[in-house]
Amino acid sequence: MKSYLLKKLISGYKVNPKYKGDNLVALPFKYTNEKILVRYSDKKMIIDQDTPLLGSKTFEDKFGRDTNYTLFYYQWQPSKNQIKLEL
Repeated sequence: MKSYLLKKLISGYKVNPKYKGDNLVALPFKYTNEKILVRYSDKKMIIDQDTPLLGSKTFEDKFGRDTNYTLFYYQWQPSKNQIKLEL
């Protein structure tokens, strides 16, 4: 299982107004078909095929490399069971 360290959570309203009040995780396209351990601060969450995808967005590369990148958005829900497993 790969691990992905988040720098920050995304406010849900920035992605879609219906997610107002939720915190979201954005993962790059290259992690879509894998089980990922997402870490933020001292909390962890596992994202796999069973985790509901809330949406995706494709952006142009801001560094002028003539490419696009896609982010997939998931709701940030660190499980209490996952936290207990670490203890």
